[in-house]
Amino acid sequence: MVDTALADKKILYVEDDEAGRYFMEMVIGEIGCKLVLCCGGEEAIEKVQAEKFDLIFMDIRMPKMDGYKTSQMIRKIDKEIPIIAITAYMRGQVSGMMLECWDSGMNGILAKPCSPEDITSEIRRRLLR
Repeated sequence: MVDTALADKKILYVEDDEAGRYFMEMVIGEIGCKLVLCCGGEEAIEKVQAEKFDLIFMDIRMPKMDGYKTSQMIRKIDKEIPIIAITAYMRGQVSGMMLECWDSGMNGILAKPCSPEDITSEIRRRLLR
């Protein structure tokens, strides 16, 4: 269901997995936000330099530049935008992974597999304050 309070919000999703990008397109499409997809860190940095985003969802493990390094580079461009890690590597590694996410400039973590409710709840929490 489209949420009119979120209709003008723009979200960047950085994910190297095509199925993950497709899933996020379906979820974000339901609530009405504009979604921009990137396949990797370098492309994400270019997008953040060129466009204004309200929220970034960031995969952690990607080829070439991982989500930690990408987030550190984005923080040099924009210190305020919320960056939420989405990762399958959280199970059993919570404390170490959370610390590394915070240290790289991220604001939160969602564990894969994420439900549509997890994602929409995080969007609402970050963007409707």
